[in-house]
Amino acid sequence: VEGTVDGDLFGEQRIIVRSSSQLKGNLLANRVSLEDGAKFKGSVDMDIDSRKHVFNASRETAAKGEKNKLTEKAAPQA
Repeated sequence: VEGTVDGDLFGEQRIIVRSSSQLKGNLLANRVSLEDGAKFKGSVDMDIDSRKHVFNASRETAAKGEKNKLTEKAAPQA
């Protein structure tokens, strides 16, 4: 992740928050890295199997154009 992101992110394998990032949201991935200088406000959940269904429900809500929108272009590609 680079730049400014306001929303939750899901990574199938890993999320890397780069030093240039300003992130407000929750992270869900098996592996998470925060580089020195990254600004992050939110929570990290590394138990992907137990929480994947919650993320998928939020994603469906966002796809319908409802209030809780996700920033999908910032999700890392594994």
